[in-house]
Amino acid sequence: VEPAEIRLFPEAEEHVTVRVTPPRSSDTPLGELTFAWRVVSAEDPDGSVAPEPSCKIRPSNQIKLESMNGS
Repeated sequence: VEPAEIRLFPEAEEHVTVRVTPPRSSDTPLGELTFAWRVVSAEDPDGSVAPEPSCKIRPSNQIKLESMNGS
């Protein structure tokens, strides 16, 4: 999450960037993934929210080549 922490006045808005990087593994399930994070106010914990966005995990086209002789 960038920035990791923000400070807001009441009724103010701010944008953050959340990067989701699933493992590049054949065990990683493909398709729609819904997740949640919790946004907590230090001043008003009861005013916390937990949005639930989703992202789509697609197959990776990355190919890894390894040398037979270790070089």
